[in-house]
Amino acid sequence: VDIKAPVIVLPEKCNDPRASILVFDLGHLKSTYGKSSPSKRVKNWFDENPNHASGTPAEISYDGGDFSFSDLAFKVGRVNDWRLLLSQKDSDVADSSVVDPISLSLDLGVESSQNDPPRVCCMGVIPTICLRISPSQGAKIVSVLGSWTSLLGRSEAAEASEDDDGGSSSEQNVVALPADDESSNEDESSAVSFTDTPVPQLFFRIGLQRLSLNVSVDPKNHLEAHLVSVFASARMMTDGCLVVGLRMGWFWILDMLQSSHAR
Repeated sequence: VDIKAPVIVLPEKCNDPRASILVFDLGHLKSTYGKSSPSKRVKNWFDENPNHASGTPAEISYDGGDFSFSDLAFKVGRVNDWRLLLSQKDSDVADSSVVDPISLSLDLGVESSQNDPPRVCCMGVIPTICLRISPSQGAKIVSVLGSWTSLLGRSEAAEASEDDDGGSSSEQNVVALPADDESSNEDESSAVSFTDTPVPQLFFRIGLQRLSLNVSVDPKNHLEAHLVSVFASARMMTDGCLVVGLRMGWFWILDMLQSSHAR
């Protein structure tokens, strides 16, 4: 799969070139999957967490794939600058980027055997998420959201009035549901057997290398916050147990806001 995702444009007004506009660029999506060996880190996870009941290594097969998207971004500006907002250059329109382009990569692996259900491992990383906000950007976002909220509210009110005019008669249908077949449930439950020692059935891990937030009043008057190296993971065991992990990195704030009193 190779898709150049669409760009969503939300204007505050359609008849004012100076009205505010929100631009959501959904980026570029790529995905592959098939009868290929999984990535090295995914294969290492299967080797470090073996399922001994699955049989010999010769009876185990692997499928691999990857998923990635890039250039996911969010910008604000004026309606007459919408073409410049769609460009990849941040310098085309000053104070326009709210979310800098984001990329994500995921590696997927599936381990299959004749004795047990398949096991899945997925690992990903997000290099950077950078958020920027200023009073002017906040005002534009609020104005656009307010305009669309008002529009949707009027549409819902019009639909409600039409339903009231059409009457409220309705028919109730009673559907007989078949009785539960306990024997079939027992067969299904017995069809899947797990080992006495629980092993990971599904594993997912995502890492964020850097998260930055920049709140600015002007170029020389701003506040920065940074979070580095964050990892979250979840694993579903064969006995139904869910284990969730979170490892935090380093966090710091750089205060460059001008103030008349000491802080």
